[in-house]
Amino acid sequence: MKSLSDIDQDMATEGPPEVHEGGVRVGNKRVNAPDEFKPEAWEVIIHGDRPNILGNPHKASETCPRDLSIRLFRRDLLSDIIIKGPMFQECLRIAKEVKAGKEVILMCWCHPLPCHLDFCQLVIQAMVQMLP
Repeated sequence: MKSLSDIDQDMATEGPPEVHEGGVRVGNKRVNAPDEFKPEAWEVIIHGDRPNILGNPHKASETCPRDLSIRLFRRDLLSDIIIKGPMFQECLRIAKEVKAGKEVILMCWCHPLPCHLDFCQLVIQAMVQMLP
């Protein structure tokens, strides 16, 4: 195991450790969800269910199948991005946290089934790549 003086010497010759971007993933809010879909202690939790800003107002039902519900949400989010509305602002806020190195989990009830937050995750990842 390295001593503190060895670590100090390494930093003096190699510089500070490289800063890495964080990440964003989708999780499940259910108590009985598998552990892999639950938040870790270090992750920033963003609730993406109704009535939160990234919640899908198009509830999946017999009259609105899951795939249609997700497509309607995607339409809403893309329209919101065009006008830089509140959903865009929330995605951008999350992207800035990820860019700063934070790990973020977007929580909903349906993941790992197809989920509207899968699209939010893609939007946020694209925003992270575009941030300076």
